[in-house]
Amino acid sequence: MLLFEPVGDFDALICTAGVVDFAALDQITTELFDIAVRSKLMGQVNEDPRKGVCLALLNGDFERFVRASSDRAWP
Repeated sequence: MLLFEPVGDFDALICTAGVVDFAALDQITTELFDIAVRSKLMGQVNEDPRKGVCLALLNGDFERFVRASSDRAWP
């Protein structure tokens, strides 16, 4: 495929696509949050956890959430 030609040979391709509602923190309902977690997060967490994938993934997600929301949610 032309898309991957500049990359050359590779062993695997990971897709992290999922359903996420982009809304202000105070507008995200529990239902919308659950959909996002099941769609974006659990698809990756359901991988083989023996090598620490789950821990690394969750730590990264928590860190990104804090960074993304800290300067917007509170004055």
